[in-house]
Amino acid sequence: HVILIKDMWFNRYRLGDAQEFHIHAGSHLSGIFYVEAEEGAAVTAFESPLADREMLPMPQVGEFTIVRYDAVAGRALIFRSWLRHMVGTQTTNAKRTTISWNAVLWPKDQIERAR
Repeated sequence: HVILIKDMWFNRYRLGDAQEFHIHAGSHLSGIFYVEAEEGAAVTAFESPLADREMLPMPQVGEFTIVRYDAVAGRALIFRSWLRHMVGTQTTNAKRTTISWNAVLWPKDQIERAR
């Protein structure tokens, strides 16, 4: 298989901007690259896919249903497209600019069909 990027977009978050929890249907992999990320920029958070499946959660110390990543310039996150994720509310004037994408895994011997 080869990885084909099927779409790509640019995001610039300003004071008050946010993105609710969502998935990227129709893709295998998604990614975020932080072009600019100043101190205080909104976090990216991922929700555990097990949260809705546990009838009686195991006792644990700390919170493990949501994992948060600080925005760091030069960092890239790649994740399965079905993983629910969000961007917290931008509460400062810190710069937060990202390039995001969706990709599919395509059989190498059928690459001509993808074009």
